[in-house]
Amino acid sequence: MPQPPESEPLVGRRKELAALAQALHARVPLLIHGPADAGKTFLVRRLLDSLPPEDRDSCVYVPGFISIHALLQSVARQLFLPHTRPGGPRGRDAGPQAGSARAIQSSTSGRLRLLLRDAVRERRLCLILDHAPRFSPALARLAQEWLWRDDSCVWLLARGKTRDEIGYAWSLYYTPELRLHVGRLPEREAEILFERCLRRFSLAALDSQELRAGVLRLSRGLPGAIVKMCAMAVEPRYHYGRRVKLRLMHVDYLMQGISTQRAAHMGAGQ
Repeated sequence: MPQPPESEPLVGRRKELAALAQALHARVPLLIHGPADAGKTFLVRRLLDSLPPEDRDSCVYVPGFISIHALLQSVARQLFLPHTRPGGPRGRDAGPQAGSARAIQSSTSGRLRLLLRDAVRERRLCLILDHAPRFSPALARLAQEWLWRDDSCVWLLARGKTRDEIGYAWSLYYTPELRLHVGRLPEREAEILFERCLRRFSLAALDSQELRAGVLRLSRGLPGAIVKMCAMAVEPRYHYGRRVKLRLMHVDYLMQGISTQRAAHMGAGQ
């Protein structure tokens, strides 16, 4: 399936983007939550891309993980390996025991936790954990270790709107000021995004009115869903004449989402 381009324009999220920039500057911990394809990842990546190098280098972005050990390894690689970021190693006095991929790969979770605890204490970092599984008690305890370390902070991108959906992590971000909900776009902004996707994916040869009505209805105003379904509409297998098999396309879109959720849940309790 064609992938939505990296340069997809930001539509209707100026307020949320400004809130993220302010929280990053103040090192405020955040739970960034909302339904799948609301654009949580897109917002964070847009913010990181806009930062000057010195600010970007203070952010550790983990795009996904399936277990606590995998999370610890990913953070350690970014902090201690010179080639993972411009500017060289970021952990002060990390030592040779932390300075090689082989050392990180062979280290136990306990050893990595100690190294990272010290590194987070020394630097004014923002740890951004994306595509997180539903938090188990063990994962919540790990996040809590990092959450209030001097001037560092932890941002968690989680799927859901309520305490029950998000799990133990909700209690770590215990006031509304520490939570940013990212939901559906207003109707007009969803239409603007669709029009941009119509041009970007060269869909003008299709019945754009039927496609517009179907995508806007089935996407429920979620920007990621709009972009993904427009990208899918390029594929000939969804065409009959100038029309699009909207129902089949929507089923395939939903199945892709279910597969992603299952992969995340597999690591939730590890």
